[in-house]
Amino acid sequence: ASRIQSVRVAEESADETERIELRGATIVMAGSAMGLIRAAVGFLTLLVAFDFRGGDRQPWEFAVVGGASVISQLGGAAAGPRIRQITSEENLLTGVLGLVAVAGFLSLLLGDVPGATILGASVGFAAGGGKLAFDSILQRDAPDANRGRAFARFETRFQIMWVIGALVPVAVEMNARAGFVLVVV
Repeated sequence: ASRIQSVRVAEESADETERIELRGATIVMAGSAMGLIRAAVGFLTLLVAFDFRGGDRQPWEFAVVGGASVISQLGGAAAGPRIRQITSEENLLTGVLGLVAVAGFLSLLLGDVPGATILGASVGFAAGGGKLAFDSILQRDAPDANRGRAFARFETRFQIMWVIGALVPVAVEMNARAGFVLVVV
């Protein structure tokens, strides 16, 4: 009976240790950055789909925006390790957030398909490169024994952020330019 109680105490203390380690500043900030990026991905996906669905838009315009986003996400995943050789994971996450902000301003200036393409590409690159940086931070700073559970928890949170971002253009009718402003903010 005492052995069972000691196992329970060990499990409870491991859970408390895990909670404390997952609330470290680097993990919280990195998780927040990735949550914002994932929300932007969901938001832009449905914003562009709804904005491009009617009117005089051609199907190839949607394909250009979507293709730029997907290709740049692959580019971000490929460039992330190379960028990591010259800077830290935290700087990489900060850089991709800055990239999204700058692209948001450019999208406001260009508007329409060129603006959506630039913003979609930058958000795709941020999602690809930022995910690798976040994973690296979590591997470095998360508790070793429960790392798999930590990855699953954060990935669930990121998917929820994607859904929340995607719900905004569903719930509020807006054009692409208004959506670009929201991404910048």
